[in-house]
Amino acid sequence: MSFESTLSILMLLASAVACQQSDPQPLEGGLLIRLNASNVRYALYTESAYTAGSVLPISEGEVTSSPQQITFMNLNHGNYVFQYCGANCINRTVQVTGGKTREYSF
Repeated sequence: MSFESTLSILMLLASAVACQQSDPQPLEGGLLIRLNASNVRYALYTESAYTAGSVLPISEGEVTSSPQQITFMNLNHGNYVFQYCGANCINRTVQVTGGKTREYSF
């Protein structure tokens, strides 16, 4: 085999390897929140919307018995504010990681 033939084959192989694409990382993830409280209302906000004020939550609901598991799926990665209110409101910052379900207990 000549030098030119060997060089051509090596360049072809290098091009094939360089063109391979890896699967993109998912941008959405989930939250599993274990809430040890009863008779409270909860809401989930994006951190930027919560900071801006007077914005509707992404999700809201009510917990009547304790402990309770609340699941949020298909959320964009980033920071969120989980708020639960009984006699007082408590805000917790939670984070969504793409391709994963993060778990928190409050």
